[in-house]
Amino acid sequence: MKKITFVTVLLLCQYAFSQLPDVRNFVVTANPNQSYGFQDRFDYEFDIRGNYGFNEIKLWVYLGTKTSKPSQNTDLVSYVRWNREGDDNLNFPSYFTKAMWSYWWSSAISRSDLIGESFTLLVQYGGNDRFLYYTIPEPDADNDGVPDSQDQCPNEVGPLSNNGCPVQQGPPEFEIEQVIIKGKDDNKNKKTLFDSKDRLSYPSVIKFYREEEIEFKVKVKNIGGSRGRVTAIHGYNNNPNAFDPDPFWGDCEFRRLDDGTNLDPGDTATFDYTYFIPAFYNGAFCPEVVSSGYFWFFPDERYINAEVVSFVMNNRPKFGIEPPIGPFALRANLNDVGLSPLEAYNIEVFDLSGQKVLSKTVTSPYEENSEVYQLNSGIYIIKSEKGTRKVYVN
Repeated sequence: MKKITFVTVLLLCQYAFSQLPDVRNFVVTANPNQSYGFQDRFDYEFDIRGNYGFNEIKLWVYLGTKTSKPSQNTDLVSYVRWNREGDDNLNFPSYFTKAMWSYWWSSAISRSDLIGESFTLLVQYGGNDRFLYYTIPEPDADNDGVPDSQDQCPNEVGPLSNNGCPVQQGPPEFEIEQVIIKGKDDNKNKKTLFDSKDRLSYPSVIKFYREEEIEFKVKVKNIGGSRGRVTAIHGYNNNPNAFDPDPFWGDCEFRRLDDGTNLDPGDTATFDYTYFIPAFYNGAFCPEVVSSGYFWFFPDERYINAEVVSFVMNNRPKFGIEPPIGPFALRANLNDVGLSPLEAYNIEVFDLSGQKVLSKTVTSPYEENSEVYQLNSGIYIIKSEKGTRKVYVN
């Protein structure tokens, strides 16, 4: 067995004491959101590996980035002489996280907070220096690596290249965000009759008058994943269970946008236009609009989630006399468009309590309305082979 001589031990100690400090992962763990000044506690930590024996390791923390030890303590924040008395055997076979703290050293510097501040850790052992650096990060609520000050979507994960917002994928998709309808009330005063974002302030069934204009403001949003073009705002159909938009029949469609409007994901556009309510509609494809129906609002062919508004139409009294509306006049209007003779069918009318109040054979929706308008004021449900709908009688 070989003997370990005093010289051998001395050489080993000199080698150990001359090694470069093996440290990494310097992190300031002090609360970044509070103020710091002279004699305030300052916490930090780092990883260390190696056998340093019972020797001392000196630790300086400076404000800012240093590449050499300053000759003066101008920016010194913390100074620690670790294992100064040689009480511990500093031997770390693998990396060990060392938490360290001291009092804020300098009375010449202070900070109201540490957000964005850079620090330098100088580790000195046996005349060898190792510099490590750390910058206090700005707040990042969604932890996507983009600080809140630069993040346009602070609560959604997204790359810096997209300003911290999610990278949208997929086709464009549009939805109606808001519908506002303006018209005249019973006293001919112009007012807002409906606002989809404030339904409780308006009646569930809107009342319009024939031969007057109503105004629409429709706000559309692109909720899809790519840029797209709004080509039309679709509109009227009396049956809430089916809509078959036909570009050749203006009766069933509010407005087509000839130029269209392109929207990026998340963008909105508002369309304003007026709509004149004629005395009678010239067509059999949407005949029920003479008395009541539904306005649909949707910006593409997918109308399942459309904004739907129920309405009734009335004649504005002229000279104190209500113009007569009868099946003869309405049927003549239908015949004007070259329809074949009308076939009779049976209708049943119920009030809102579910009680049947009328059973009648008619030949058109206009005759349905003529019969129902003889009932007392209220909302009625008409059921027939043509479908089910609501009618308001005032």
